[in-house]
Amino acid sequence: MLKQYALGLFEISLFMRIGVSRFNHDFKHFLQSFIALGLTLPFTLISVPHLYWAKDDLRSSSLDVVTMLFGIKFFVSAALLVGFSYIICNVLHKGSLFLKYVTISNWVTLIPLLLYIPCLYVMSRGLQTYDVVYPFLIVFSVYGYAMGTFIAKHVLKIPWELAVFVGICSMAISEGCYKLLFFIANIV
Repeated sequence: MLKQYALGLFEISLFMRIGVSRFNHDFKHFLQSFIALGLTLPFTLISVPHLYWAKDDLRSSSLDVVTMLFGIKFFVSAALLVGFSYIICNVLHKGSLFLKYVTISNWVTLIPLLLYIPCLYVMSRGLQTYDVVYPFLIVFSVYGYAMGTFIAKHVLKIPWELAVFVGICSMAISEGCYKLLFFIANIV
């Protein structure tokens, strides 16, 4: 199964349609996909100190509080994205594809993570600062949202225009959670 999923991830990273067919979409695999999503949490938390020192907005709170807020943001954002996916699948009368859509979306989070790890490494070694790697992080994020749009198009079998809308909504949810995190960090 992991070999099949790795191949699927590679194909999706190259925007090959066949990649979405390599994933199982039963409830067991749906739940297991959250393990793949959860692998991004430790790397997110490890990167918080770099972001903390780069962003003046965050320093009104302690590093521990900001790290806790990032952890909470991770779970809230994931829950909102799953909820949005459920709603969009049902509105589009694609409820039977919900498990597959979320399963693949969760696994695909590993692709930007693999791209991010070298950035985290150079920051942790003091070779570069957050400000220097930030443009790369933006590119990785855009790439991740493009893959999300690709997945919406080919899993839900919807027109590109609607898939782009789903991708933009996913980005808005994630970015909205970041804005809320920064707001809370300033008042705590």
